[in-house]
Amino acid sequence: MLAFFKLVRYPPAMRSLLSALHAERRTLLGCLVILMGAVLLFASLLYAVEHNVQPDKFGTIPQAMWWAIVTLGTVGYGDAVPVTPLGKLVSVFAIVGGLTMIAPPMFTGPRRRGLPIPRRRTRAISPRVKLRKLRRPTAAPGNWPAAGGLSRLRDNIVAAVTAENADSRFSEQGGKVA
Repeated sequence: MLAFFKLVRYPPAMRSLLSALHAERRTLLGCLVILMGAVLLFASLLYAVEHNVQPDKFGTIPQAMWWAIVTLGTVGYGDAVPVTPLGKLVSVFAIVGGLTMIAPPMFTGPRRRGLPIPRRRTRAISPRVKLRKLRRPTAAPGNWPAAGGLSRLRDNIVAAVTAENADSRFSEQGGKVA
């Protein structure tokens, strides 16, 4: 129990676990409801078949529920075992039912269920990639063309021409600004 509380020291891991449980809460609740229904079904069937033959093991439905939980969970302690042929047939269906409830979630990954898989960036961005990102064309309102280098070049040309025109007008008017 103390080992479980040591996980509190790792907030990202706990956050990931809790977010996965939260995202799958309806699925997990549905699985529990189906599991409880299967436990009640198989316990009732085995009680009906075995309670006369083994009253100490299957004398009540709650005692048979212990067998059903152990069998559906694929544990199979062996402390309560049906001895009649019909009881063994019920056991076969309970074992197969337990396997079919446990196996599908193990084989379907988060991608198949449409869940996002968080990815961490494991490598640094190279300087060449950073330069490429900096040289990308940027669209600015009123600037055409919207390429970073060309718009700067156009702005410099326009500024130089405007400055030349201002200088020529300044000298034509004898040093007075119009």
